[in-house]
Amino acid sequence: MDMIPRTTRGQAMDILSSMATIAGYKAVLDAAMKLPNFFPMFMTAAGTIRPAKVLILGAGVAGLQAIATSRKLGAVVEVFDVRSAVKEQVESLGGKFVEVEGAKEDEAAGGNCELTENNKTVVKEGVTLVGKSNYPSDMPNDASRMYGNNLVNFLKLLIDNEGGLKLDFEDEIVKGTCMINEKKIMSDWLKKFYG
Repeated sequence: MDMIPRTTRGQAMDILSSMATIAGYKAVLDAAMKLPNFFPMFMTAAGTIRPAKVLILGAGVAGLQAIATSRKLGAVVEVFDVRSAVKEQVESLGGKFVEVEGAKEDEAAGGNCELTENNKTVVKEGVTLVGKSNYPSDMPNDASRMYGNNLVNFLKLLIDNEGGLKLDFEDEIVKGTCMINEKKIMSDWLKKFYG
């Protein structure tokens, strides 16, 4: 399933996007629980509580969900991404796109910051870094539901109305996900390893 081409047509089958959506959502909730402040602004008899400021690094699927969740919780959200093309998406969700002078445009960069340690929460120079890489396991019902829908949408391409197998190798998604057919390597990715 992770070999499905990440195209507009493939989105309904894209497990990476489904799981990244969960990760972006849960990461913000995790941050909100660890932050010793409120996320939203409050006007109280005891005074005004300023809203939390959230900086999201990366505006891929997880980052976009993190923006939406942070905004719903009332935080002021700023976002940096090395791809300036995502500025419009960031702003449409209510985030402020941060432009860094001298930042190199890079359509392929991504991942955690260097100091993150997988499956550990560490504090470095006063900053808490949560290195959780399996947020979907915290939401098994919805993660399973989303994954199941991705599978059903994929199977609709492979099965005809009578329940028989139909493999249309002209279809970019079918072609992109098939590893081997009739003893012939079909996958470009697999061909790199086996010729």
